[in-house]
Amino acid sequence: MPAHLQVNPINTKIRLRVKHPNGRPVDLTTAIESPVTFKRPDGTTFTVTPSAFQNASGFVDYNTIDGDINQAGNWEVQTRSLLPSGQWYTSRLKFTVLANL
Repeated sequence: MPAHLQVNPINTKIRLRVKHPNGRPVDLTTAIESPVTFKRPDGTTFTVTPSAFQNASGFVDYNTIDGDINQAGNWEVQTRSLLPSGQWYTSRLKFTVLANL
């Protein structure tokens, strides 16, 4: 994902990696769910379903759609992966969205 996005990017991949506390990736093969939650600059949040998992490497991908990244400013994103063995969170990824003319 680029460090800066413009408002309303379409089909931009947001990639998060779920890791154990020891730094190794969590195998998501048995994941029950792994919703991706965004926090807008105004403090409101919304949750989406990931576009894809890369099971053994712990990656969760989301491709943006029309209207979801709809405010300029500082954003955050995080995923929570629920597996039979436990629940895992990614670090919160921070990124900036720039206004369009």
